[in-house]
Amino acid sequence: MYKVFLVEDENVVREGIRKNILWEQYGFQYTGDASDGELALPLIRKIQPDLLITDIKMPFMNGLSLIDLVRKELPRTKIVIISGYDDFSYAQQAIRMGVEQYLLKPIIKEKLVEILIGLHKKMTEEQRQQEYIESFQREAQEYENFSRRRFFEQIVTGGLSVSEISETAKTMNIDINAPFYNIVLFSLSSAEYDGSVPESYTENLAAVQDEVTKFIIGHTELILFRWNITTYAPMSIFFLKPAYRT
Repeated sequence: MYKVFLVEDENVVREGIRKNILWEQYGFQYTGDASDGELALPLIRKIQPDLLITDIKMPFMNGLSLIDLVRKELPRTKIVIISGYDDFSYAQQAIRMGVEQYLLKPIIKEKLVEILIGLHKKMTEEQRQQEYIESFQREAQEYENFSRRRFFEQIVTGGLSVSEISETAKTMNIDINAPFYNIVLFSLSSAEYDGSVPESYTENLAAVQDEVTKFIIGHTELILFRWNITTYAPMSIFFLKPAYRT
């Protein structure tokens, strides 16, 4: 479900949009509304809607000012303008701000539904593409981390000559000439873990593991040396970073 928020100063219009659209049927969750931009902004910051539907002419903070702020803080939020003014200058501004649709009042239910269906399809495709990109980046980072770990293992076991060490380190952008290194060891464990069955591997521990994974592979200066992912045992993680005296 994509979250939608409505900003409209006319009560009749606001209630009509809220009540006459079967939001969930079209893949949206109606998360709230406000009568002007000033009231809407803190709610939008809290809810972080996927779709914002807003009027232009409103007291205190108009729709264009609101859109400008939302664009800066929530750049992925889709925006649809509803307005009683068939003014080309407004439409031009809306296009420059990246607004998806400019819908004139009175609002025709079928037209709004058509827009919602189109936006849902577009947002789903964009989400799929974003997930693919993130997955590809994560796999690439994991492979790079594996290669770095393997490099250090070869150093320890004597599998590389001095020249090979120097050349490989340069290729991998690893600083092997630092006078000191920070080495960190920590373990993720659960008091509930008894070493026997997967059920004792709690959801909370799994969530922590996932966050640590994202952090480690997202910082290429950190080198992961051991990561137990083949069992449900608590994990130990080692990584190092060049340290310099000041």
